[in-house]
Amino acid sequence: MNQKMIIPVLVAVLIGGTLFSSNCLANRLGAGGNFSAMSGAGRGQCGPDMAGGAQHMKMLSVALDFTDEQNTQVKQLVMAQREQMQPRRQALREGRRQLHEMMASPSFDEVAFRTLAQSVASQRIDLMVLRAQMRQKVFALMTPEQQQKAQKLKQVMQNKAKKGKGGRGMGGEV
Repeated sequence: MNQKMIIPVLVAVLIGGTLFSSNCLANRLGAGGNFSAMSGAGRGQCGPDMAGGAQHMKMLSVALDFTDEQNTQVKQLVMAQREQMQPRRQALREGRRQLHEMMASPSFDEVAFRTLAQSVASQRIDLMVLRAQMRQKVFALMTPEQQQKAQKLKQVMQNKAKKGKGGRGMGGEV
């Protein structure tokens, strides 16, 4: 694969909004823990044709030359994180649903709305922390050479984002 193509793709994986979608990825992982065996069509989908998280993990695995052992360890991390994130995501969805109902209501209770909005914000923060912890755990599984390469790729992607040529995040940050 062309190095110019690998660098932006890998960095997007490393520092994007989510390293991968653990719920979808955990549903797709086979018993062998081989990320390179996964495929699918359509970004961000869950189910038989899900590609987002699995494809990101596959690219990360290939670009950083993960060993079979590293792939297995990451799979185990993903499965554990899935168990932690699933109820939190459901609570977040329910909180957002309630906020929308409150906004559509003919009467408006500002105190109740603020309380619920703060709860939803706290739930989002919890999910962000879990994702950051996952990134750190995956980074810790890397060899020093893989870590160095990942850091270089992150810098390249941040520079591209600053120039408006890709990257994800708010305010040009990746």
